[in-house]
Amino acid sequence: MKRRVASLCVLMIAVFIASKAMALSSSNVSPSSYIYHDVEKLVALGYARPTILGQRPWARSEVARLVAQALKTREEKKAGFEENSYKAVAKELRKRTFVNRIIDRLSREFREELVEMGAVPGEKHMFRIHPLEKVDFQAVAMSSAPTVIPPNNGVGTINAVVNPLGDYNEGRWAIDGFQTALETTHRFGLTKYFSIFLKPRFEMSVSRNGNNENASALVQNAYAVFEIKNFSLEFGRDSLVWGLGQYGGPMLTNNARPLDLIKITNPHPARLPWIFKHLGEWRYTLFGANLGPEYQPKWAWLTGWKLSLMPSRWVEFGLGHFAFMGGEGTSMTALDVVGEFTGFRPSGSDPSSPNKANQMFEFGLVVRIPPARGMQLYGMLTNEDKRDSIKRFFVDGSSYLAGVRLPALGARGALGLCAEYTRTCALCFRHSLYRDGSTLNRKLIGTDLGPDAHGIHTEVTYDVSDELGFGLTLDWDYRGSDLKAAEVEPDGSQGDIITVQSRPAEERYRAVLDTRIRLSKMTTLWGALGYERVHNQHYVQGDDVNNFKAAISLSIDLDKHFKYLGN
Repeated sequence: MKRRVASLCVLMIAVFIASKAMALSSSNVSPSSYIYHDVEKLVALGYARPTILGQRPWARSEVARLVAQALKTREEKKAGFEENSYKAVAKELRKRTFVNRIIDRLSREFREELVEMGAVPGEKHMFRIHPLEKVDFQAVAMSSAPTVIPPNNGVGTINAVVNPLGDYNEGRWAIDGFQTALETTHRFGLTKYFSIFLKPRFEMSVSRNGNNENASALVQNAYAVFEIKNFSLEFGRDSLVWGLGQYGGPMLTNNARPLDLIKITNPHPARLPWIFKHLGEWRYTLFGANLGPEYQPKWAWLTGWKLSLMPSRWVEFGLGHFAFMGGEGTSMTALDVVGEFTGFRPSGSDPSSPNKANQMFEFGLVVRIPPARGMQLYGMLTNEDKRDSIKRFFVDGSSYLAGVRLPALGARGALGLCAEYTRTCALCFRHSLYRDGSTLNRKLIGTDLGPDAHGIHTEVTYDVSDELGFGLTLDWDYRGSDLKAAEVEPDGSQGDIITVQSRPAEERYRAVLDTRIRLSKMTTLWGALGYERVHNQHYVQGDDVNNFKAAISLSIDLDKHFKYLGN
């Protein structure tokens, strides 16, 4: 155990020492932001080098670093444009206007960071005050009742609710009825080492039957970041997404609300010193998040670490681990905490040893094919419990995600495609001691499929112009509710997971069409229409329903009217 902790500390120190000073401390880009879509296109079209995909959110300064690469590449392409063949010139012209608009828009958005790193001319400022950067108005009408995941399937408990037409929105609750909301964004840079980000939310909801009205004020995000060179310390409420899929991975997605956490990371991929630089670029993250008084047991902690390695622009590996530990009624020594955090169980793993934490491990791999417009082939394996045979490890205790992504198809690169398959095991997200399972305020921290499920997610995007874009998602969900049991081996350990009672499965077919209209440099309008067919709703045989959704959002950028830049 000591060797594991020491190795992780040595890696963190080496990455920090070997790193060049970057721009400045900055807040993060929401993992749901359309900016990731734009950056993927720049990478796929050869205007920026790939970066670590398996850890989000990215810092604003990291996005600015990629935009700076795109600005440099654009100038280089201009310089060599006249020397190319007619065929090459014609091909480049088809995408030049499209790419230029993306680069220009991102250059405006991240101008402060670009100035700080010297990528564009301008005056550097010690204080960057954005007291009212953006205002977002949202309205959603939906006829979809939430489904409660079976609390106990015989091998563990969970306290989770899913509503797939409204999930994957960073914890914003989907209402079976009508909801309006107002969100404001506030951002502050205080010296080059410290920054603050705030996003309050005010919402009003009316249930479809009219029996329940609710108005509330919430804190969607509130965190501070201290950053020096390539070392970042963050504390507060912020999202954390690990994985290569559209929403993350089986373990951590943008489904639940942001975590109340302390996080240490290197916001920019870095190489180790000396001959180890040939291993490639690394990124690490360590965090601890308290789950609050609503979780059972109260005040439990979710802790974890992740290492990502990109040995070349073609390949990225990721290894992650997290553990639920502590809380009221639990007793853990310092050795227990360090051991469970690193993935070692000090109390032992034999059947008679006490179970003081719930651990999960995750491995991910993505292979990029740059000549194929940045095609990505990726897969992830998440293991919920250590199993003592190959069958038990891969079938009983593991969940999977596999997918392919084509970010920039067509002559201009305006078309994007993605297809994913996810399978979760019966043990996934459940536990006997941490009775609410892998949830936060009843929303799954990982994939919203929940345990014992299968899902297919496909997405098509098309940017008609810089002002107009469309997206279509098609999903199939299969959530099982069978009663399971773990066979008992002669030594008292758990054997195979078997089905002892078959129960109805809930099956959903879903289509959502969304559109983005940029009305001006200050204003963007978003809209979405969704339809879902549900078989055996709430796991009731023969209860088949149709669900609908209509949503609209207006985002207004007020930054130029209120920002203050000074020294």
